[in-house]
Amino acid sequence: MLGKFINRHIGISKTDINKMVGIIGTSNIETLIDDIIPNNIRYNLNETHSLSELDSINSLKTMMKKNNNIKSYYGQGYHSNILPNVINRTVLENPKWYTPYTPYQSEISQGRLESLYNYQTMISELTNLPVTNASLLDESISAVESLNMSYNYYKSPRTQYFCSNDCHPQIIDILKHRAKILDIDLVIDDINNIKINDNLFGALIQYPNTYGHINPYEDIVQDLNTNNILVSCSSDILSLFLLKPPGSWGVDICFGTTQRLGSPMWFGGPHASFISTKPELIRLMPGRIIGKSKDVFEDDVYRIALQTREQHIKKDKATSNICTSQALLANLSSMYTIYNGKNGVINIANEIHDKTKYLANKLSSLGYTIPGTTFFDTIFIKLNPKLSDKINIFLLSKGIAIRKVDNGIIISLDETTTDEDISYLIKLLSIFCKDNCNLAGEILNKFNGLGKFRRNDTFLNQNIFNNYTTESKFTRYVNKLSDKDYGLTHGMIPLGSCTMKLNSVTELLPLGWNELQNCHPYIRNNYFGYHEMISELGELLCDITGFDDISFQSNSGAMGEYAGLLCIKKYHEDKNEKNRKICLIPESAHGTNFSSASLAGLQIVKFNDNIGDEEFKNLVKKYKDDLFGLMITYPNTYGIFAENIKFITNTIHQHGGLVYMDGANMNAQIGYTSPETCGADVCHLNLHKTFCIPHGGGGPGMGPILVNEKLKPFLPKTEQVDILDTSVERISSSEWSSASILSISYLYLKMMGSDGLKQATNIAILNANYIMSRLKDKYEIAFTNDKGRVGHEFIINLKKYNKIGITENDIAKRLIDYSFHPPTMSWPIPGTIMIEPTESESLDELDRFCEAMLNIHKELEEIDIGKYEQDNNVFVNAPHTIKHTINWDFPYSIEKGCFPVNSLYDCKLWASVGRVDNIYGDKILLKNNLK
Repeated sequence: MLGKFINRHIGISKTDINKMVGIIGTSNIETLIDDIIPNNIRYNLNETHSLSELDSINSLKTMMKKNNNIKSYYGQGYHSNILPNVINRTVLENPKWYTPYTPYQSEISQGRLESLYNYQTMISELTNLPVTNASLLDESISAVESLNMSYNYYKSPRTQYFCSNDCHPQIIDILKHRAKILDIDLVIDDINNIKINDNLFGALIQYPNTYGHINPYEDIVQDLNTNNILVSCSSDILSLFLLKPPGSWGVDICFGTTQRLGSPMWFGGPHASFISTKPELIRLMPGRIIGKSKDVFEDDVYRIALQTREQHIKKDKATSNICTSQALLANLSSMYTIYNGKNGVINIANEIHDKTKYLANKLSSLGYTIPGTTFFDTIFIKLNPKLSDKINIFLLSKGIAIRKVDNGIIISLDETTTDEDISYLIKLLSIFCKDNCNLAGEILNKFNGLGKFRRNDTFLNQNIFNNYTTESKFTRYVNKLSDKDYGLTHGMIPLGSCTMKLNSVTELLPLGWNELQNCHPYIRNNYFGYHEMISELGELLCDITGFDDISFQSNSGAMGEYAGLLCIKKYHEDKNEKNRKICLIPESAHGTNFSSASLAGLQIVKFNDNIGDEEFKNLVKKYKDDLFGLMITYPNTYGIFAENIKFITNTIHQHGGLVYMDGANMNAQIGYTSPETCGADVCHLNLHKTFCIPHGGGGPGMGPILVNEKLKPFLPKTEQVDILDTSVERISSSEWSSASILSISYLYLKMMGSDGLKQATNIAILNANYIMSRLKDKYEIAFTNDKGRVGHEFIINLKKYNKIGITENDIAKRLIDYSFHPPTMSWPIPGTIMIEPTESESLDELDRFCEAMLNIHKELEEIDIGKYEQDNNVFVNAPHTIKHTINWDFPYSIEKGCFPVNSLYDCKLWASVGRVDNIYGDKILLKNNLK
């Protein structure tokens, strides 16, 4: 008998199944699956039993107690902090904030859009650079994106980039890797040794640097500005509440992480990184930019701006493959500033700085050598290597971690550091003084402030950052925003290829545990609970995919694509076949497939998805000598399990190529087939789709890659295993990227067990075919297999309604009136919508969606017969808002516009704004920033 959690996760009962298979026209689910998934690719999971929610949580708790309780002074981009309880409860643990999708549908996303706009405003004000985005994945990836922006800025190619050698090591490591791929001459040296030349396109500095020093960069930056060389700067976000902002002294791009503004360390993530820049670089900015526009009432509204920059539009011409942001964590950091208030955060920063000064002066008076006089929260103590090792080992034995470098130790303080902590640290360090130390001795006061680096401009004077510091006012503001947004709390989000399934509270609960939160990702050998969970999760995912090994280093699906392609690239290089650079990609593929391949230095050859076997064989033969491989999604982007998948993969292998499988549609495979069985060599998994990590309104995400035996030697490097010369270099800041949220997928797999996972696949496919069967007589289903079936998603072709002036966008907006989030629009084919119901929805919700779509069909017929004009009807005026009802001026009733079906009288989510003008929004953004 299936466990209780399975019945809570899956929304369909046995009684429902009997009804549904009858409507579909089959005898049972097994027969339906046989009609859909080819027999020659069947694969059985190893049997695992499902655990109850309580047993799973207790088991994970026991595991995580193995993490040692370490007090971290390590720094290097990760700091302990205090997340206010009200933010934890009303944002981080609130499904109204973590279950919505990326806010592409502006009319039902105004809350998150406003919050992300607040985030952008905060970043812009702190860096003094006007153009920001709604977050990136982590600090090191932001460094790479700043390199990309600088590299792509010049029309004529320049190939040299300079990186100061006092940047964080993880930044330097990942820059080295990207520079090698792009064939860029990366110079790493003291910034004072930079040589300006015609080939230099950019330079990177850090402020404060990795040793904590605040260096005077103004003269160097001015020289670089004069010579038209772009300057990027990595900055500590909290320090910018006290320090002069980089934009004020000539920096072109500023980036960093907002982790210390309320996000726990979480053994590496998730955390929102930031990036800001000057207006002339706006079209090169990666990620999503939130801008303003107008709706039909001429009211100010928010929307995602300049979407034409994104991968689904530009594909291989995109300058970045980043499609996932860290929206939930960006919201967390802006809410931290809003609740504490500008002055509150300044006080926090000042207190940390004052404690750091005290520590530096006290240690200096005890005889320690502390080079430099100006710092924010981090001090470098110069020591010989033997003494550094001795101190590091001793402090670790006392439950304290500091950072050891070649010529000393580094100590970073944070918001959680108390006076007692500092006294204890001084007491322990006094043991290593050359002479008998007098702890009560006079303090030298050698270090006395920020001096000329202290900020003296006005910033963050907006009401939002100064007037919401009481809990009542803050809570009401947060709830006002969330009430404007559509999430899984309101109903089904039937987005094709996005798999918006249940994010169980039990799965998310451990993120609030101290055992998961207070773990620094570079204090690796002390967190045995994390290692055990990650190892066990890796084994489960290897079984699901049929592969032999896994890397968790990619913290988004797009980064997984990139990492997988790099493994294949290393494989070919290891065989002395560097010429293999032709990558075949079907035209329907995700846009990130093309951009990831481009960033990996490959030559892309697109082909039609409907290509015949003989034609495909000839295509592969044409490029056989230079064939890199194939990127493919399975079931394909049209929702069909191609019968010839093994022929396709075998053909690639016969000609020396390897196969990368995009894991976007893994929710249709588990328990029945696997990427390895289909012939893939590597795949990524979207843990934020199939494996229950919430979408968070646009992130976090995770995209681990799994490989077969031949690609194992090429997985991204970590410091936990023996490093192979063949390994791909690190691609993100921490070894397991957003390690904490792996606990969500771990609990999902433990509570479902092998039977539950297979049942989830069953029901996901059943639900899609049920909706398709109910709608197929009224709508044109774009693709089915030869038995008239689809996989876990399907496409409706709406192009014929263009003749009556109605587009897929109009139908999507009309669905909002029915209290639904629209399906995926215009992809993979213009003029269509793609529907994926997942296994978590109830039959009542599926029927509610079908009722809406069938009623919409009647409304389309009314326009077709001329009952309503093509330019004034329920579609072109949708969504209808409460404001519309105050002065109703349409040729149909309020009931028809706002309550087209009776169920809406019981429960309806109103769009908070009218139809948003997207074109106007882009115009004013560019006008305001490109004067």
